[in-house]
Amino acid sequence: MPDLGTFGLSLALVILFYLLGKSADLIVTNVKRLGMALGVKIFAFGIILGFLTSFPELAVGVNSLLLDIRALSLGNLFGGILVTFGLVLGFSAILNRNIQTGAKPGTFLPIVVFVMAPLLLGLDGNLGRVDGIALLVGYGLVLWYLLARGPHEKFERHDTVRGIAEKTFFIILGLAAVLVISHYIIEVTLLLTKDFGISPFVVGIVLFGIGTNLPEIIVAIRAWRRNVEELSLSNLIGSTIANPAIVGIFAIVKPMTTEVGSSYYLLLIFTLVLVAVLNRFYETDKKLTRLEGIGLVFVYVLFVVFQMTTFTL
Repeated sequence: MPDLGTFGLSLALVILFYLLGKSADLIVTNVKRLGMALGVKIFAFGIILGFLTSFPELAVGVNSLLLDIRALSLGNLFGGILVTFGLVLGFSAILNRNIQTGAKPGTFLPIVVFVMAPLLLGLDGNLGRVDGIALLVGYGLVLWYLLARGPHEKFERHDTVRGIAEKTFFIILGLAAVLVISHYIIEVTLLLTKDFGISPFVVGIVLFGIGTNLPEIIVAIRAWRRNVEELSLSNLIGSTIANPAIVGIFAIVKPMTTEVGSSYYLLLIFTLVLVAVLNRFYETDKKLTRLEGIGLVFVYVLFVVFQMTTFTL
């Protein structure tokens, strides 16, 4: 790649993340239309859609493994939990004013345990194949638990065979674009981290955490505009629990070491605080209020401030 200078590389990264978001949006839009065409349950569909909106994280992770910068992928996947549950879900609650959860006591607890699992497993400095298998088994159990307890409202079924084939084509096209764009994002990031001397793990937590979660942000905004709150909520839950599962896949393919330092401990503490607060909010009056949404966003912003302050010290 030619020498573009720091400004040029930064601009290129912004453009690439924008294209990544558009490509992922192509996937999300057509998968949603496909779900509507097949008449699936809205909540169940949102959980499945959540995994697909995590495809940018998966693509970035694959490219990170190929280029042997696994810390970038781990930071991205770990940081994504704070972005989806703090920033995106918080703003969704603010925009929607109230997001109904229909929660019974203890409903959110398995999710809390599962999203904390990879961070706790990585405290010994390693994420090996046994850890990876445990995360995938945990993902299967949490997925089954959520689908069994979720609302049963369905999309109204309508479409033709030709329409379904067309949507499938655009989904495949979007997946291919995400893979290619992710490769160049990694290359540009490598050049930038060399210029600034920033840890790939920190870059993954702060920058990639937002950049690769553009699809979740898009889905949340669209769900707000169309007043489909359960789709926004289930999509974000599905996306967040997908991150530990992706960590599990990578750990099985190629065991990883974790950078257990100040950034890691900050991430662990703030993730624990966020999911504990969200667990409380989730069950209170069976809805997330605007004020609670502000609280979730505040936790995320505070985390970023602490993370950047630690880096500059």
